[in-house]
Amino acid sequence: MFIHNPPKAQYDTYILQGGERAQLLAAIKDSGGKLSQEFNIINAISAQLTLSQARTITDNYPGLHLFKDTRVKVGSNPLGWGASKALKFKLDKNFLTWQIKNQTDINHQLKQLTLTWPVANGLLTGININGTKLEPQNISGCSYTLTVPADIPINIANDEKLTIKLKFEQISSVIESDYSFSALMQDGTLITMVPDAMEKDNAPIRYKISDHGLKWKTLNLAHKELFVSQVLIDWPQENGPVENLIINGENILESPVDSGSAHIIAEEYLSIEKDDKIEVEMDFGELASVADGDYSVLLLFADGTQQSLTTTNATPVQGKNRNTFFPSIVNADQAHLQGFTGQGVTVAVIDTGVESFQNIEKDTLGNDKILNVYNVLSRKQRDVITDKNGHGSHITSIIANNARTYNTSGEVTSGYNSIAPDANLVIVKAFNRHGVASYTDILTAIEYVIENREAFNIKVLNLSFSTAPSSYYWDDPINQAVMRAWQAGITVVAAAGNRGPEAMTIGVPGNTPYIITAGAVSDNYTPNEINDDFVTTFSSTGPTVEGFVKPDLVAPGGHIQGLIKATSLIARKYSMYDDTEEYFLLSGSSQSTAITSGIVALMLQKDPDLSPDDIKCRLMHSARIATKNNGELAFSLFQQGAGQVDAMSALADQQMGCVNNNLDIASDIDGQQHYGGPARQDPDSGDYYILGAEGLQWNGLYNNDSPWAAGYLWADGYLWADGYLWADGYLWADGYLWADGYLWVDGYLWVDSQDWWDTDANSQDNSDEKTIANSWVSHE
Repeated sequence: MFIHNPPKAQYDTYILQGGERAQLLAAIKDSGGKLSQEFNIINAISAQLTLSQARTITDNYPGLHLFKDTRVKVGSNPLGWGASKALKFKLDKNFLTWQIKNQTDINHQLKQLTLTWPVANGLLTGININGTKLEPQNISGCSYTLTVPADIPINIANDEKLTIKLKFEQISSVIESDYSFSALMQDGTLITMVPDAMEKDNAPIRYKISDHGLKWKTLNLAHKELFVSQVLIDWPQENGPVENLIINGENILESPVDSGSAHIIAEEYLSIEKDDKIEVEMDFGELASVADGDYSVLLLFADGTQQSLTTTNATPVQGKNRNTFFPSIVNADQAHLQGFTGQGVTVAVIDTGVESFQNIEKDTLGNDKILNVYNVLSRKQRDVITDKNGHGSHITSIIANNARTYNTSGEVTSGYNSIAPDANLVIVKAFNRHGVASYTDILTAIEYVIENREAFNIKVLNLSFSTAPSSYYWDDPINQAVMRAWQAGITVVAAAGNRGPEAMTIGVPGNTPYIITAGAVSDNYTPNEINDDFVTTFSSTGPTVEGFVKPDLVAPGGHIQGLIKATSLIARKYSMYDDTEEYFLLSGSSQSTAITSGIVALMLQKDPDLSPDDIKCRLMHSARIATKNNGELAFSLFQQGAGQVDAMSALADQQMGCVNNNLDIASDIDGQQHYGGPARQDPDSGDYYILGAEGLQWNGLYNNDSPWAAGYLWADGYLWADGYLWADGYLWADGYLWADGYLWVDGYLWVDSQDWWDTDANSQDNSDEKTIANSWVSHE
């Protein structure tokens, strides 16, 4: 039988909207809830409520909108359950223990436990779960499923451990793979024990399942031409022979090689130019394993040096004097030459904080540029500079790192390893060490930025985070807050999200039509060659559910170098991407957002009077759209928006009044009018397209004389229908061109009365808490 204590009342944080402030407060008081916070920038309050109290409000105040305070995640590391060791054995007492730590930032309750063990262990004679003892019943064989009674809860709070101790007649094996554990939580979360030997971190190996192959990429940063003389390779024998070993497009095998390892001596040295990519591809008869640790390649060069391509070393390593490449990809290095460095412009960054880096704390002349650090979590006005997660430091260094760029010959250049090295910074810490924040935290952070915009001259707000929408854009509290910031004269740049390439995956707040939403592109590990760049597969794709074309534009977001302390959570978890010089590789639309924010700072240095609408207009009008050689778009508008940002073109652009037309942000915020965009879905084919001003569909061809009021059929020209398979390495066989950008029609008055996804927006089911993460994405 269970031994347990009576459960305590479970309180959760809710946000309440939809009425006058007095009515909201009355609803909380009448329900017996506890008021947590009143917001100034939007008409909302947050409160601590039990489930019963929440139901009381929805029953007695049907006009109010109540939902649990959703967690939002930066796109660095996944929410999850941590385990220092899969299993621990105590042979003298026939015990074993499975222990995992709740690192999801929310509380969980165990619903069901499923176990298997070796037959030779005999019977399972005892179970202890977090101190609750159970005498197993009706066990036969070597498996058991325990369903925890609903009235006897086993709760695992955030940062607490789930410890399961099992006693057998004997312990016959200490091999972890001989056992299996899975714990099902009440909310549907399933945690499965992974043997230590199988635990692998993400790595930049690309598996081509359909072609039975895999691929590595890196760069030659040796400051000289290299000559490959020998190659050593290892692979699982189950794959069969290596049929092709291709280095930079040249197959160095005369015939297939077998046995799981090979030493190949090149008959002719293979030349790899300075700064050129090193691309190694292996093809097999079968692909029996996609475990990174099963493969390795060692390139031996004629000068005696070598390059190992494994899970721990597959990216270029430089010293402290380096080139981060992304500034030159968007031509920010050319802006630096003309004196545009973001001087006099303040960028607010809402993230996990920032660590102490001189390159971030000082401008190019050695002056302090961090004007304030506000910690939402502790409500400290001038907090210490710290970032236990690392995401915030990485993002901030992309915006405003004052380190000079060095070329591959070791010579200093006139550019910098960020976009706006002289921009002032206001750091707002709203995300905890796991990279998680609540809606309440984010609303408080945005409120702080708006209220202090004049004190610190805040002109740009960087939001490198995203969570899945659960309502129309105008009903979401974070979106309401960013609309207030935009209305107050702050240019807001938000991440599209990392849930692509599927359609309609743009997150909050990037689905807000007014602001700038950035998607991610990769330079394909060839920073000096733009014709092979591509929209990353993880970058979230439009349209939004209201029909707006998102993202608005794209910027580099694959394998971006930024500053992170080695002690941060990200660096410790993914140490293979830490080059020991405080630079770290991260990928995501978060990084694209930071690059875009930096360009906005450059534009505002040149012309401080530009409004947020002016900034968005010029960024989009000057962006470089990706087209194929035949004029068709290389990527859908719902993936690349207006195209890739270009700092120099944006600085030179004089366009005005080309975005957010027909949209009234004041009426939208006040709830008087809401809007829909021009995107539509064909009910027969499921394709997405843009409706033109005269109701016409666009054929997908680029034409300098055609307006963006025309449409683009999702399936036309590029996506899936043309046979460009993501599994083939995400490359485009014929390349494409970057052309001048153009814009599409904005919006129309929303008249559809249908509730969000055919559900009642005020129902209790719709208010259930959702924890949604832009989890770590592999580098592309």
